[in-house]
Amino acid sequence: METTLCCGGSLMSSISRWSSAISFLILIVLTAVGEGTSPKQFTMPGETCGYIVDNGDQFKVVSQQIQLGDEPEQTSYLANVSCTITFRTQRGKRNFLRLSSFEVETSRFCSRDGLYLYDGGREATDKLLSANKHALCGTTLSLPNYFVSTGHEVTLKFVTDGSNNSFRGFTVLITPFAENEDCDGFICHMTKRCITKEASCNKEYQCEDGSDEPPNCHLRNAGFRPSSTWCSWPLLLSSCFMVACQWMLTGTRPIP
Repeated sequence: METTLCCGGSLMSSISRWSSAISFLILIVLTAVGEGTSPKQFTMPGETCGYIVDNGDQFKVVSQQIQLGDEPEQTSYLANVSCTITFRTQRGKRNFLRLSSFEVETSRFCSRDGLYLYDGGREATDKLLSANKHALCGTTLSLPNYFVSTGHEVTLKFVTDGSNNSFRGFTVLITPFAENEDCDGFICHMTKRCITKEASCNKEYQCEDGSDEPPNCHLRNAGFRPSSTWCSWPLLLSSCFMVACQWMLTGTRPIP
């Protein structure tokens, strides 16, 4: 036997609209809490040159820019720079460094302009993280752009000569990590390194495999990775809501 609604058509239409609105609001909540936080940013040169930074769990180091000509996008790093910053994390942790952009004037042994990455808190040739044991320079990221310190300190030094140039400089991400099983942050999939959960879904790639920036970042909660069930539960909730209201208001059950 066919069952029909005895009343409440306009009310059911309103309920349908309300359930859709509820689903939309729930999805907004899920997306709003899914982003991490940006790393603390430092410029070279800048106010922290010559200092030790020991407060924070993720850092971004960029070369200070000046504008060239009339076009806003035409920028370059400064001349006559000599800036050193040491980043220190907790003992027992190490630092993962990633060059996310790099464009420094090329010269023999990078003697004109160069970025030095030192493993530890002092400047020494035998402490350079680069395999060539001198500064980094060039206009491509074909060089190894991942580096890992052996201890809890890492030192960056940026040096330029007095010549003008049109090179944009660099961006270095420094992310302290632990290698223990008790992780209250985010675990990089490939390396199993434990980094701060704020580095997850912050639009910066701070795991070597990029697992901290998965495609479903817009649906992620802090420290939570939604499955397909969680992603679809707002729609299921709204459907149940409509069925329940239909039953209560009309005294009828939907036909399978």
